[in-house]
Amino acid sequence: MIRAFRTVLSDVFHHLCSWHIEKNMQRHLHYKSLDEFRSLLYYATSQANFEQRWKAFYDKWNTDRTEEWLDRMYRKRRLWAASYLSDGFFLGMRSNQRSESLNSCLHLHLDYGMTIVDLVVHYENCIVRLRENEAYDDCEAFQKEPPSVTEYKALEEHAAKVFTPANFYILQDDLHKMGQLEIFETLVGIGRQTFMVTWKDNHKFR
Repeated sequence: MIRAFRTVLSDVFHHLCSWHIEKNMQRHLHYKSLDEFRSLLYYATSQANFEQRWKAFYDKWNTDRTEEWLDRMYRKRRLWAASYLSDGFFLGMRSNQRSESLNSCLHLHLDYGMTIVDLVVHYENCIVRLRENEAYDDCEAFQKEPPSVTEYKALEEHAAKVFTPANFYILQDDLHKMGQLEIFETLVGIGRQTFMVTWKDNHKFR
């Protein structure tokens, strides 16, 4: 699949499913190291900083049992590490939940004694339920407009028209966090300005 994406969809960002990575983590790593690996998976920093953090993680947790898996994950870091995926736009999705939800639905009532006709009927019933849910979500999106609650009213009003409700609320949460930031200091250089940004109620983090 990775090779196919690079050939056919060479101009898009592609990342591995975080749910499957989590399952692999639990199979290959010591349970005490899982939170440290999750920080590499989910929290974006600069790529240089990621390399430093990865080296520290590797040196700390590398064993004969984990070495091959860690080396393989490092080679694929551009497909799973948040630091390498921060320029991509994924609508908040980290996993292939659409196909997984269908798999889960299909497996719920399958058994080895079913005929091919039973299987097709079961599949069609699953698809109908999924399409009904999607039609309901579409109706909700077209009929209702989420309220503006931040100081960026114009941005929210536009986003409410072009985003689905679920994705609008992700953006609204980010806008709310932006309202808690302020410019702490402005550094003027030759041909550029650097802004030091901090939380309004906590100037320790810049």
